[in-house]
Amino acid sequence: MARGGFHGGGFHTGGFHSGGGGFRGGFSGGGFRGGGGSHGGFSGGGGYHGGGSRHSGGSFFRGGGRYGGDDGEYESEVFGLMIGVALISIIFVIAIICFLVKLIAEGEVPGLNFVNLGIFCVSGFIHVIALIPYERTSDLKGIETADLNRFGGRVWNAKGSRPSGAKGNKYTWVSKTDNRYCISFFDKGYGPANAEKVRETILRTPRVIWMNPFRWLLFSGICCVVNLFFYEMVMPVFENMIMTDFAFAFIDVFVFYFMSVLSLLLSVANLVTVRLKDKILHECALRIVEDNFANEERMETEELIDSMLSGKWYYNFCPNCGAPASRALKSCSSCGTSLEVLSFDGGIPGSVHRISVNPAAEKNATDTHAEKKG
Repeated sequence: MARGGFHGGGFHTGGFHSGGGGFRGGFSGGGFRGGGGSHGGFSGGGGYHGGGSRHSGGSFFRGGGRYGGDDGEYESEVFGLMIGVALISIIFVIAIICFLVKLIAEGEVPGLNFVNLGIFCVSGFIHVIALIPYERTSDLKGIETADLNRFGGRVWNAKGSRPSGAKGNKYTWVSKTDNRYCISFFDKGYGPANAEKVRETILRTPRVIWMNPFRWLLFSGICCVVNLFFYEMVMPVFENMIMTDFAFAFIDVFVFYFMSVLSLLLSVANLVTVRLKDKILHECALRIVEDNFANEERMETEELIDSMLSGKWYYNFCPNCGAPASRALKSCSSCGTSLEVLSFDGGIPGSVHRISVNPAAEKNATDTHAEKKG
């Protein structure tokens, strides 16, 4: 190790190096390798291998009364055994946690202290918050490669049922008052078009926003693992450099907490991308609903025009006897002459009117169009 140029002959030494023999002492000492409770309790003459009641002609497995006796007592025995195993497991887990806390308190775990541990725990909690709404947008993972004509699924952000003021149909709708929306890809009328518009939105925005939230969690997990040996591998490089005490102290703290802070930043990025994803999809749902609404209006207008153009022309006055004819008549009520206009080549002999092939459909289309316009 090189001497520090500004230390008056001293040395640089990182302040977070773990003590030697932490794991070796903890696992090979009296706690796990000695003649204590683990070997004594399980291999001695106790209740599991000795001449106790469980293996030696006792009443539970080989005895002459449990399998042929009362089923209720047998079930109670099994239930009691399960409760005992669960309690032992809980005690074992608590003991392991206490042992790890003891090691961390003594500085025996490389790259980890209580501050680091707290940062990792906060990071994990933020990841959980970000992963809760994953189901709502999980169908986006195949939207770029799937056949849009057969693609199903939906994306949504709805706290409960569809709000009363939402705009759209029962499959695809959006609320302008809050961030709730639903974009369906299985709608026979607009499903493929909805999927195509969402795909175009994804391609126009930064790819990092649409990254699977489990990848962010994976990166944070890698940081947790790397943290165990990162400090011990990196700090010796700086310990051999000439620098001031202040510079070395800063690098020492920075390297030690780097992985935990990076894990925290990854979890925050995960949560932020989830919020941005919802905002972008809400705006996309607004455009989709507006486009679908405009398309429905166009189709209704075309149906109205087709219905009107499909009608035939009829005279308002009978061309034979001159009797007036109501708009519903196709033949004269006086002489029975047909009122249909067969040709306009010779001009229109008097006023005419048209009767649609489907008057009911024309009336409904006209009324609907008028209501939407109003």
